[in-house]
Parts: sequence; structure tokens; C-alpha cells
Amino acid sequence: ALIVRRLTIKNIDIISRYHYLINGAMYSILILGIIMIIKSLGFIIHEWIPPLFTVATMGYFFFISKRK
Repeated sequence: ALIVRRLTIKNIDIISRYHYLINGAMYSILILGIIMIIKSLGFIIHEWIPPLFTVATMGYFFFISKRK
């Protein structure tokens, strides 16, 4: 978490060019939270599913930011 924070602060000018990327990060956190709740209820979720959703969500928002 500290490394991600440091990279974000260091590259804030690059990140600010992508308008929807912060929205994508928030949706990614929401999806990960939902997965954690589902997993705590006893459902089996494979270990590759959360990274897949994270990459897909961030990729989508990066793509629409790039289009704008």
C-alpha cells in the first residue's frame, strides 16, 4: 500500500490526464469488497478471480479515459 501511494504521489501529473481512472479504482475496490463479503459467507472463490476483475475494471476505465 505504501509503494502504491508513493507511486501515485510521484506520478500524479500523469494520472490526472486519465479522467476516469480514479472512478475505475473506486469500482475496483467495490468489487473486491463484494468478493470479500461473498467469500466470508462461505462461497468458494478461486484466487485468480479478484485480480481478473481488478485488471478488467481498470482496463475498461483506462480505455474510456484514453478515448476521451
